[in-house]
This record gives sequence, structure tokens and C-alpha cells, in this order.
Amino acid sequence: MSRLDFFGTLCYYVLIRKQKTLIDVCVRLKGQYMDTLLERLTAIKSIFNQHDIEWVEPFETTLGAINNKEVDTKFRGLYYFYENNFYVGIASRGKIKDRHDTHRPKFDVDLKSLWRSSWAFSEAWQEGVRKYIIEDTGDIPFKKRPKGTDVNGYYPEVNFPVKHKVDVEKIKVLIWNLDHLKPWQIKMIETFIIYTIWPYCNDETYDRRKSEQEEEFTWYGS
Repeated sequence: MSRLDFFGTLCYYVLIRKQKTLIDVCVRLKGQYMDTLLERLTAIKSIFNQHDIEWVEPFETTLGAINNKEVDTKFRGLYYFYENNFYVGIASRGKIKDRHDTHRPKFDVDLKSLWRSSWAFSEAWQEGVRKYIIEDTGDIPFKKRPKGTDVNGYYPEVNFPVKHKVDVEKIKVLIWNLDHLKPWQIKMIETFIIYTIWPYCNDETYDRRKSEQEEEFTWYGS
């Protein structure tokens, strides 16, 4: 188990299961990874409290366990790929399982599967995958198949070779079962979380990065 994995798991256990105060945990377990994770978990919990929504304890699993149906994800709710503050998503009307069916080929950079299903692979996701998941060799030649076109009409770059830096099966995710909430409540929670912890691959964070880069370029160029 890596240092990050150890501290992440330990901090989650102490904060959520043991209900220790943030200051107590930070005093006992010093380290930048752990402190950041604690801040994010505390912020997520506070969003529930601020909107008078009862806190639901998440469970931790892996992308592989979801893909192999080792855990039940046939419910609506919230999920968070918390390593590297990667991505927060929801299933407000459908099931979390269905959402993860669309995520797996993005982690795999399986352009054929994305083409066949006509699923999106946003620039925010591509940037995150290149930064944290694969050996970055440049732009990913993704193309989304227009609806109604030939499923097997692959474009030449669809076999884009990649080398992964991480084992996709072991990518960790926290999941909240929010089946008891209304769709608008789940969406509201997600929105507040995104604008509080700024997960790397969410579009809102990507837009913020681009805006900051443009402002920095303008400042240097003036």
C-alpha cells in the first residue's frame, strides 16, 4: 500500500467512522496528502449539514469491483474518485452503475468503446487522464461518433496506444447511496461539492483553469 493510499484510508476511517474532530486528526497525523483529503471530506459533510440533509456514510470501493459487479451500485447517488481529487459525479435519475459504465473506457482510453457507444470524453477528462492515469504522449485523438452513423466506421486513430501509470482496476471511489433524495437534491449537493473542492476532471474546474491561464497570459503580455 502506498503512502497516499495508507493515509487516505486511515484519515477517512478516523474522520467518518470515528467522528474525530479535524484538528485532532491533523495534530496526530501530519502530512499534506492526508490534510487535503480531510479538508475535502469535511467540506462534503458540511454541505449536507448546511442544507439540512442527513449525512449518509459513503463506502469505499474500486473501479474494478464496480466493473466486476462485486458491489451493488444499482441505486441513485453521489460518487467521488478521490485520489488526486480526480472527479465527482452523480446519478440523480439513473443508477450509479450506469454512470460508471461510461467512465471505464475513459480510464482505459478505449476509443473504440467510446466510439461505438457515442459517449463523451471531455477535454477536462482527457487532461486528467493524461496527467494522472497514463504516460502522456500528447493529445488523445478522441472523436465522438455522431448519432446515426456507422458504429463500426472507426477513424484511423482509434487504436491509439497507451501505457497506464496506474492499475485502473484499483482506482478508488467513494460512493454515497442517496436513493432517498429527490433528483434536484442530489444535483444540488454535487454542484456545491464541485464549487467547494474543485475536482480536477469536472468541467467547472477545467473552465476555471483555462480562465486563470488566460488571465495569467494577459497579465504577462500587458
